Amino acid sequence: MPVPILLTKLFTPSLPLKSVVRPRLFEKKVSVLDKPGAWVLLAGPAGFGKTTLLAEFKERTQQPLAWYSLDTNDNDPMRFRTYFIAALQTV
Repeated sequence: MPVPILLTKLFTPSLPLKSVVRPRLFEKKVSVLDKPGAWVLLAGPAGFGKTTLLAEFKERTQQPLAWYSLDTNDNDPMRFRTYFIAALQTV
């Protein structure tokens, strides 16, 4: 049975008006992604600025960005793979 896609899980959030600027992390991320075919999986505890860093990256560069918001239901391998592929297809 096909997994229905909630498109809102694939939308990149916009950069908050008031956010902490992290130039060192931003430059590190950009330098890693300069290589052809490179990709980054960003993981960390809640509240550590992952979303803000990626929103800043999207706003400041022309690099393609695939976004997939995970939740507890994404522990299912079929659901995870379906959404992961759908996110990649957006770029």
